[in-house]
Amino acid sequence: MFTISKTIGLDAGHRIPDHHAKCKYLHGHRYTVTAFLDSLAVSESEQLVDGMVLDFGFLKRAMMKVIHDPYDHKMILYGQDPFLRFKLGDVPKPMWNLLRESCVLISLIPTAENLAKHWFDALRDELLLMSGVPVDVRLTKMEVQETPTSIATYAP
Repeated sequence: MFTISKTIGLDAGHRIPDHHAKCKYLHGHRYTVTAFLDSLAVSESEQLVDGMVLDFGFLKRAMMKVIHDPYDHKMILYGQDPFLRFKLGDVPKPMWNLLRESCVLISLIPTAENLAKHWFDALRDELLLMSGVPVDVRLTKMEVQETPTSIATYAP
């Protein structure tokens, strides 16, 4: 078994509705996101083109497309967050475009654990759509580091 990983970083904000401490407030993090891919191919096999599970540049492009670019410098909010109803209800119409561009709404509460799953699913789907990914290569794990000492992992 061969395993490769690629790490990217992004800056984003979020909040955890109903949290009993500071995380209930809007705040931001410097997220570090690492994807892990496995392949059963061995180095002598013809399946490993140039001896690689997958080119790191190829994996980086996929991660930038579905993780970094849509979420970097954005506010990630749960789509059912009560904050959206009560706090944004009085925003003047000219501000709505800026808010739409600044916020990303997701179907999960944006904890590090849920972001790991959310980004895992997005990257898995992107890799399945891309040509050039060998059939035996599979995304196996996603890590989201929210602070220097706090990491959440999703591995189905």
